[in-house]
Amino acid sequence: MKPKILIIDDDPKDLEYLAEILKLNNYEVAGVTNPEQALAAAFRENPDLIVLDIMMPGISGWDICAKVREFSSVPILMLTCLSRDEHKIKGLELGADDYLTKPFNTREFLLRVKKLLERSSPAIQETMVEVGQLKADFMGGKVYKKGKEIHLTKEERRLLF
Repeated sequence: MKPKILIIDDDPKDLEYLAEILKLNNYEVAGVTNPEQALAAAFRENPDLIVLDIMMPGISGWDICAKVREFSSVPILMLTCLSRDEHKIKGLELGADDYLTKPFNTREFLLRVKKLLERSSPAIQETMVEVGQLKADFMGGKVYKKGKEIHLTKEERRLLF
């Protein structure tokens, strides 16, 4: 399963650039350029990570970050040209997990994404767990009932694991 990353950026060129970088590195990507649609997309897409711009018309990235925190603990990486310390502090206080300023080094961006995803994934000690008639293979991402594989949606699998 590829981790899904939601990019929220009002600049279509920036969104396209980030999406291309992430897709080339084996991530599933969804994007929103209209900040008015950002919260609905965060809920609908159920991403593993959100990359969020701050300076957008109407609803700012600050507002989106705070609203997402009302219903989700998904990691948020703020990616913005606002580089002053007070901006970074504000982003972290509102619930962002990391903050990276533009222009950025692509390798650093990808490492931050990887680390955020690693930290947010539950640490699993056992690779197989059996409970009653269910058997979950955490490493393979498969679930079995009475020895036969059952197909679950990504959300069902995430909740079960």
